Amino acid sequence: MASTTITPDRDAVVSEIEITAPPERVFQALITREQAMQWGTNDAFEMTHWEMDARPGGKWRFVSRERSGKNPPGLTGYGPSRRNS
Repeated sequence: MASTTITPDRDAVVSEIEITAPPERVFQALITREQAMQWGTNDAFEMTHWEMDARPGGKWRFVSRERSGKNPPGLTGYGPSRRNS
């Protein structure tokens, strides 16, 4: 099941999904640039940039664009890294 909420201050969007893979495998896919780029790209969107510092308090950033070119410059996300135990 997937869920998305906007924080009360309206300064963040929090999305959660369940992935049928071991947590360590998912974590490795998120911190390995090539794997994250592959996961974030599909027929409609292309991820053009990914960086993540997975240490507590580290930052992550991505840039994605619509393949059709209808809505440039694309989506950019960033924020603090947090690894759930």
